[in-house]
Amino acid sequence: MDILGIFGPVIAITLVSIRVMGFWLAFPFVMSLQLPGTIRIAGAMTLSIALYPLVEAQLPQWTFAAPPSLYEFLAYGSKEFIIGVGLGFLAKFIFSTVIASASWLGSQMGFAMGGLVNPDFQETDTAWGALHGWIALMIYLAIGGHWFTIQALAESYQFSFTDFWAHLSAPDAGVALWAEVGQSFFVWMLRLAGPMLVVILLLQAGMGVLSKFVPQINVWMVSIPITLGVGILVFAMLLPMYAEALKELLSVGTETQYLWLRFLGAR
Repeated sequence: MDILGIFGPVIAITLVSIRVMGFWLAFPFVMSLQLPGTIRIAGAMTLSIALYPLVEAQLPQWTFAAPPSLYEFLAYGSKEFIIGVGLGFLAKFIFSTVIASASWLGSQMGFAMGGLVNPDFQETDTAWGALHGWIALMIYLAIGGHWFTIQALAESYQFSFTDFWAHLSAPDAGVALWAEVGQSFFVWMLRLAGPMLVVILLLQAGMGVLSKFVPQINVWMVSIPITLGVGILVFAMLLPMYAEALKELLSVGTETQYLWLRFLGAR
């Protein structure tokens, strides 16, 4: 067995695993799930080995006879990690839109009284937000979003990142990128939560009018079960349209990851 001959494939898989690890660290529902560290590392290494035959031609051809210097390896590894983290973070940003809109709506419906800890953000979340997070995950898997994400990760190796560090440190391009992503975040929050918020607003207005005509009624106590009941009923009626909106959002989310590659100077 040629021990020296496996130096090239081993270091190439190591470079792939750096980008995959960066992606893994930021991708939603991977780091938030209570999985042992060995399982996470094994998953990242398995994906790296699976990607290696597809991206081998785009990797540096380092061998034992011509190994990289420490500076070359650190510079290339840092670039790989930044690319992977950006791809994973933008995927997480899309899921955060769903959870944020549901948490906003859930607090208006009264779910804030039974808060729970969201491991994605390490802060208190509503059960309504957690439910929508899992709904988004199921739709994401149903439309094949995980395959689109892996495809985006594989296709990121087909680009040549010329002047990578110059593009990364360009303030104008960075502001434009995050302005576009932030705009998409708030627009989709309003699109997902808007119809239900209008219903709750009208319901609360009606309860306010009722309190003026019948002041003997404890409106605060009465409004809680009414708001919860009506909110869940209306959501069940709007669920098909909500699922279509989530499907469109997640489809847009997979395309958003390419914004990060273009920001880094992909050619």
